[in-house]
Amino acid sequence: MKEKKKKNITQFLALFITLLLSLFILIACSEGSSDNNSAKQTELRETELEIHVEQTLRAQGGGSVKGTPETEPTISANQSPAQQPTNTEKVEPTEDLNATQAAKDTQKAMEEYAQTPVGLSEEALQEKMKNANILLYEDMIANLNTNRYVKETLEKMGLNYKDDGNAAGWLKSDLNSGAPNGQPWDLVIVANESKANISGEFFEYVMDALDAGSSVIMEVWYLNDTYSGTAGPLLDRCGIAFGADWVRIPPARMIMFPLDSSHPVLQEPNAGLGFTDVTSYWWDDSGVIDYDIGDLVKLTGSGDADLLLGTKATEKSTHGTLTVCMGGQLTIQTFSSHQLTFDTMEPLWENYIYNALKYRFENN
Repeated sequence: MKEKKKKNITQFLALFITLLLSLFILIACSEGSSDNNSAKQTELRETELEIHVEQTLRAQGGGSVKGTPETEPTISANQSPAQQPTNTEKVEPTEDLNATQAAKDTQKAMEEYAQTPVGLSEEALQEKMKNANILLYEDMIANLNTNRYVKETLEKMGLNYKDDGNAAGWLKSDLNSGAPNGQPWDLVIVANESKANISGEFFEYVMDALDAGSSVIMEVWYLNDTYSGTAGPLLDRCGIAFGADWVRIPPARMIMFPLDSSHPVLQEPNAGLGFTDVTSYWWDDSGVIDYDIGDLVKLTGSGDADLLLGTKATEKSTHGTLTVCMGGQLTIQTFSSHQLTFDTMEPLWENYIYNALKYRFENN
């Protein structure tokens, strides 16, 4: 009897345990199905995110996200979309900013390259100089008791030029019509030295030539009469102002001093220039001073003007008689060439012409 009762209890417990296990299995299956769905959703989000990051990095040139622990996002199964790594939210705007900045940098570099003067070898420069279009106005053609410094310098250099002599009308016409090739003149030389007359229109001619892109060398002695009128715009553009009238100067006081001896105009192609070998051409032997030698100028600080010669060696910004400005496009001489010997002035004029043409060919 006892054996039978014990057997019944054992069977009951076995049945109860079986039912209990079945219930646990049913519950586990239900929860497992839910977990599988959640895991699948999380896995899908991870895959989508990984693809997005992969495409973004490739667009930026950063390579693949695979096998790159520092860039691969980690998302746990319990994270919601709002808890996912915030660096993925910054990828797209960063890409746009990087692309925009890269485009700006590229454009800036291209513009700077286009504006950078292209250096020429000496051989290439000499070849271009031989074919340069040069226009010359030199009013000393009427002074038959001396030679023409500029004309003889051009010929010594072996350069071709259009000689307008002292015909202001021809100069104006040639500037308006341009060089024979239909382009602006490479170099315009306006050498006003003769004291026979004063003409303010020459400053307007020079301005026109500069605006056209030509290099210009101007010799003028009468700024004292024109600086507040027609000469004003040219002086302003250069960055100089009229300082004083250089008049009643005996030969012994006509000497000048270099103020910036390292400047190319005082070094290339001729160096070691001196400015003390004076003449009495503009001096009346009777002791009566008939002619105005020129003018002294000073820097205004508004341009890039550089004073190269002056009457006082210690004054670097005043008492100037030779100015180069506009990057080398314009050279202004405010003393009279014939107050110095031709042997002194010829190498200086050669330097003027050489550097003016060099500027023209390297900047146009």
